[in-house]
Amino acid sequence: MSMPEEFDPVRLEILWSGLLSIVEEMSITLKRTAYSELVREANDFSCALFDREGNMLAQTDWIGTPGHLGSIPKIMESVFREFPVETLKPGDAVATNDPWLGSGHLPDLVMISPIFSDGEILAFAVNIAHHSDVGGRAAGGHIADSREIFEEGIRIPLHKIYRAGEPNEDTIKMITANVREPREYLGDIKAQLSANFVGERRLKEFMKDNQIEDLMPLARAIISTTEKATREAISQVDDGTYSHEHEFDGPEPGSPVKIKVSIEVKGEQMKVDFTGSSPQTASGLNCPFNYTYAYAIHAVKGSLTPTLPFNAGALKPIDVYAPEGTIINVRFPAAVGARHLLSWHVNAAMMGALAKVIPDRVLAGSGGESNMPQFSGINPRTGRFFVHVAMHSGGLGARPDRDGIHCFAFPPRAENTPAEVTETEHPLRIERLELIQDSGGAGKFRGGCGIVVDYRVLTESPCTIVNPIDWIEYGPPGILGGKPGSTSKFILNPGPGETMLGKELVRVPPGSLIRCYLPGGGGYGTPLERDPNLVLEDVVNGIVSLEKAKTEYGVVIDPETMKVNLEETEKLRKSLMGSR
Repeated sequence: MSMPEEFDPVRLEILWSGLLSIVEEMSITLKRTAYSELVREANDFSCALFDREGNMLAQTDWIGTPGHLGSIPKIMESVFREFPVETLKPGDAVATNDPWLGSGHLPDLVMISPIFSDGEILAFAVNIAHHSDVGGRAAGGHIADSREIFEEGIRIPLHKIYRAGEPNEDTIKMITANVREPREYLGDIKAQLSANFVGERRLKEFMKDNQIEDLMPLARAIISTTEKATREAISQVDDGTYSHEHEFDGPEPGSPVKIKVSIEVKGEQMKVDFTGSSPQTASGLNCPFNYTYAYAIHAVKGSLTPTLPFNAGALKPIDVYAPEGTIINVRFPAAVGARHLLSWHVNAAMMGALAKVIPDRVLAGSGGESNMPQFSGINPRTGRFFVHVAMHSGGLGARPDRDGIHCFAFPPRAENTPAEVTETEHPLRIERLELIQDSGGAGKFRGGCGIVVDYRVLTESPCTIVNPIDWIEYGPPGILGGKPGSTSKFILNPGPGETMLGKELVRVPPGSLIRCYLPGGGGYGTPLERDPNLVLEDVVNGIVSLEKAKTEYGVVIDPETMKVNLEETEKLRKSLMGSR
């Protein structure tokens, strides 16, 4: 594991940063050339460089979701089996959206391009982009009430979508014949190819400028350094086994499911075991192992080495196991259309276990994109089919030393789509977008607030909506005495005669109003330990009501002067502490 002699720490840092800048330029290229708003606005894509042996070397930092980048290292094993190195040519691009090979659901298309120099493979440029539609019985791909993968869209096997720089026209025709927006899908494929081309060009320039003939010594140095740092971080955690059981909404009301995790720490090694988790469901609420693996690794890395760049070295000291046939290691051909919901539940389970040994390095449960309706139909302005995946986020869970962030996407990294973009692109009007008072879980540090969003449907014919809604019965959990965040609601035409919607596909008439409540994050620590001045600040800012300030935090605030009555607060807190 020793560092090669030719890379002293300063030179290694410079070269490492150079590789990171390459993947950032790949990301900028993909973002700026993509057609779909999911890529160019919500940033639901990721880019990376792999060495010629298939080890992840560098990935995006400011853009990129753990569900992509944590799962694709395993796909390289499949690429080498299907396409031995001698069968790959310059200009080839290997692609798939198979959930069991890639990042867990059909909308994510993986694009892998070998990088050649003098007839030899130097490395691989890789990216994943979330496409807005992949066919199936409902547009958008996130179908919670599906029963098998075949309902959810077209499954593209691992194959060469480009051969020696020329498109595989038969594949392109097959894909575009099965999606509702072929122009957008094809445009995003080309953007993915462009990103990989930029990665190839910049890598060759990087090697020439730095007089590097073979990338592998640098790759081994980077991976070795990361592995060593990860092992050192794990060794600082007390040896032992730490378990947690996290219960959350099942596919039907009143039928909760659970993720059970045990984390064993022994020296410089960590083992994560999900034995005891619920069996796979007859719904889209399932995910393949790659996705579970990705978010388990992400939880450990975020807790132990948050500032260390992520590559294959971070994976080596951590073993992850989930029994086949469980909700987090589902067997083919199970449905996986709501697999993204498992990202925050895996994270919540991992945080619950890690809190027992490193309580100062974890955070409470987060709301995530747990109310994500997908609208589709005919756009009267264009006469063409439209698909809108509504990307907004609930609150981030509270942290050991500060409050959660309002409407912040975590653990996935997709961002909130601006209302102006939604209204410009689609026959929808956002009539309300605001924080929800008292939605953040109470704690010594408060969870970030959730939001409420109102969508007015402006189609001239019925609009189809499918929504893999989550956190309906259980709010994002608090941690170490913190309270859970608020729950979700999905309402058709709120007010008298309103209809509460769930995970099923619905068709609504033109003019309908759709209201989405996204939950706040959980709280961290005991609410009665929160600084009264912070509670007052939240009340003044409309984040917490006077009533909740008193009942949850034990803080008495004079509604006339808006000042804390410290004497009454002390008495109330003593009384509440005794009753709790």
